[in-house]
Amino acid sequence: MVDQSELTRSLTTSVQLAESVDVLQWARQHRQIKAGGRWKSFRLDREGFEYPFLADIYTELSLGHDTVIMKPTQVGATEIALNAALFFLDKKSENVMYLLPAKAQMRDFSHNRVDG
Repeated sequence: MVDQSELTRSLTTSVQLAESVDVLQWARQHRQIKAGGRWKSFRLDREGFEYPFLADIYTELSLGHDTVIMKPTQVGATEIALNAALFFLDKKSENVMYLLPAKAQMRDFSHNRVDG
């Protein structure tokens, strides 16, 4: 027998998720990526690289699931982290802290990813 309160809670959560923009949609609408010296809209496929497998990771993050990513280098995990942080700041009014090990790395990161 199905617990009525659990069913109601599950349905409410599903409706709320369906009405909200997910992390990937938000990134496509709001993020710009520097590519080839120019700023371009965020996409999972660009400049000869395609990362369609990242869409599943974005979905899991949007659903609020704890997500572990096993990956090689340079496949978009930093952009996932940035997009998720900015999404939760903008849409969910969450506090976000993005930490780097040293001030020099913070400057490089900021220059390459934010300042341009």
